Amino acid sequence: MWTRVYSTALRHTRNAHAAEEITQAVFVILAKKSGRLGAKVILAGWLYETARLTAVTYIRSEIRRARSEQEAHMTTAFPFVFCDCYCVLDAEDLSLA
Repeated sequence: MWTRVYSTALRHTRNAHAAEEITQAVFVILAKKSGRLGAKVILAGWLYETARLTAVTYIRSEIRRARSEQEAHMTTAFPFVFCDCYCVLDAEDLSLA
């Protein structure tokens, strides 16, 4: 069973390490919810859907993390550029006056 979960996670993430983490998470979720799963639940289908949704959640969180890191980098990099340009413009304006 775990190979199908791993394959599903790997297919979605294209990252072996992330697929391993997702596989572990899916089986942790199964252990937590095992008492609440109904008798009519098809385990293979449940595992596939849980792996797929967990992989999608992982991908979304990685995209969000990358965007926030990029924004943080942009906000720390640009103030110095603008500050340097402002100082140069002030010096040029003063020399013209």
